[in-house]
Formats: sequence, C-alpha cells, structure tokens
Amino acid sequence: MQLLAQGIFKRQFSLLMELAAELAPGKDAHLVATSIIGLSKCYIEYQPILKNFPGWKPEHELPEVIAVHITELLLNSLKAKTA
Repeated sequence: MQLLAQGIFKRQFSLLMELAAELAPGKDAHLVATSIIGLSKCYIEYQPILKNFPGWKPEHELPEVIAVHITELLLNSLKAKTA
C-alpha cells in the first residue's frame, strides 16, 4: 500500500488536497480529498446494483453527471456552517 500511495498516487492526491484546501480552507484537506475519492469510487463500482434501485436513470452512469453531482454535493456541504 505504501508503494501505491507514495509511488503511484502521491502526486494526484497532493493536487486533490490542494484543491480541497482552496475550496474549503477551514476543513481538513486530507479528509475532503478522501471523500472526493470515496464518492467517485462508489458511483463507479456500484453501477451494476444502482441500476436496479428505484429512481435510477440512464444518465446516472455518465461520468459528467456523476462529477457535477459530487461537485455540487461537496461544495454545498463544505459551505455549510458547522454547529
């Protein structure tokens, strides 16, 4: 795992953390970056089962639709005031 993290994904993750820090300066950039990856991965990996849930539409499997949804979801969440 260390080889993958340091040798393969380090640069991309660092760039994602920079973006996270820019979008949400008061939040933990590592957690925000990890959330972006987790949400993206979930939508891709679970497509075979998601297609069978009520409300599914063919456009829900388009990368552009998923990206816009995740972006809006995260930006709205990151802008929310913390209690």
